[in-house]
Amino acid sequence: MPVSYVGLYYPFIHFKDDAWLKLTALYWDKMARIVPKEYGQTRDSDTVKQLRDELGFIENLAPGDEAISLGETFLELLQEHSDKLQTRYNVFHPDDWPVAPHTQENAPSGTDPRFAYVFYEKMWNELRDALEQTGLALPGGRGGDLRWVGMHPKLASIYTAALAEEMARNWGCHPVTDETRDHLAVTGCTLERLAQALLDDVNLVDPTPTGQEIEEQMVRLAIQSIVPEDIANVPTKQIIEIRKQHPGELANFQEYVHKLVTDLEELEIKDPKHLELHLQVAFDKHIQPKLEELRQALEFAGVKSTLGAMNVSMTLPSVAAVAVGLLGLASPIITVAGIAFGLTTVLLDHKKATANAMRQSPVAYLLRLEKDLPPANLLSWVAHDTRKFFFGV
Repeated sequence: MPVSYVGLYYPFIHFKDDAWLKLTALYWDKMARIVPKEYGQTRDSDTVKQLRDELGFIENLAPGDEAISLGETFLELLQEHSDKLQTRYNVFHPDDWPVAPHTQENAPSGTDPRFAYVFYEKMWNELRDALEQTGLALPGGRGGDLRWVGMHPKLASIYTAALAEEMARNWGCHPVTDETRDHLAVTGCTLERLAQALLDDVNLVDPTPTGQEIEEQMVRLAIQSIVPEDIANVPTKQIIEIRKQHPGELANFQEYVHKLVTDLEELEIKDPKHLELHLQVAFDKHIQPKLEELRQALEFAGVKSTLGAMNVSMTLPSVAAVAVGLLGLASPIITVAGIAFGLTTVLLDHKKATANAMRQSPVAYLLRLEKDLPPANLLSWVAHDTRKFFFGV
């Protein structure tokens, strides 16, 4: 099992989707992002600020030697496939390029929306010069800011993905993105992988997804089957509280999922649809039954507590009568005191039983998410709070 689950977000500097970030905060220990030293102040949403300041979930990492090592590989790529690359990605012939949605939505007025832009510090100087000389990059473009390098969106996407993998390897992180992508874009950062991603030569390398990619998809399937569909409306504060209160349950779930996907990795599934099918089967066969077992264990503990409380209340009158006869005390006082003592004992026994059940189950964290995240309507809130009061979960 990995020592820690630290993700490295790419391809952008800013997180573009708060709902996606909240979902990652339910599983990853931390989420780093690539922020060059000379970039300046980031423009963060309230969600990002809360996760950064109150949970310490967000970390900024600046590119260093990784840009040089990756740049050397890209220079080799230029030498071996210059003609093909220029045919597809020449910046002086962008007429048939599609609009890049991120550029269109975020770049300053006057920026060509067909280009994607990479901050200059993310790229080795020699590589940047070579790209410009071969017509694969243009300096500036974002409102005339020369710190940005304009490229074909696919070339920029694959470069930033490869940089993320290089940095992730050095920092012990896992590349994570909210972009829909072909997994061939990264995984290895070898010359063959980059050529395959850029030139669509499917015969170069094996397209089988990595174990990490399989694990990420399994986690997404498991959590999305539990959390509310409108996670964008879940208060960030609630997610922070869950993370702070239940780190042990999260660690157990991480370890369980990591072991579970090992068998799937050995199948070497290449088709994404086939992988989704196997993941769903694994979820239905392993995770869902354990969730039901845990629910039943907690329900059984609840029934025992209720019966215990009934037994205490039924036996207290006779106990009180004896006490009144022997000690001359008023029966109401004895009865109230006895009931209070009995119920306290019952509740303590129940909390112990539920704590043991939660501690022993590898999917307790999923059940915690199901119970602790706010339901969608007021009636659900009442049931939710009542359940938490009596059952403590």
